[in-house]
Amino acid sequence: MFKFIIAVLFVLSSASATANSMVDITNGFSDFHARWDACSSQSECAKVLREYHVWFNHPNTQVSLTSCERDAKCYTAMMNFTLDFLNNMSKIKK
Repeated sequence: MFKFIIAVLFVLSSASATANSMVDITNGFSDFHARWDACSSQSECAKVLREYHVWFNHPNTQVSLTSCERDAKCYTAMMNFTLDFLNNMSKIKK
């Protein structure tokens, strides 16, 4: 019985961590989107992209990204940033 209780607590804590991770990932995409929209110089926009690259490729972020496509808010935030970036790449060109 004790093992069963431990297993249930582990599952519940894992589900909670995933939910928090999705909120963090969603907020991360929204934050980078807002910063990308606000950048006005080539160097400022390049800095935003460098920071995004570091955040996106961080192992903690990678774990949660695999679930992002199944969460509507996270997926929408990711696609909004990605599409805006691709449509406005001229911000970093000379």
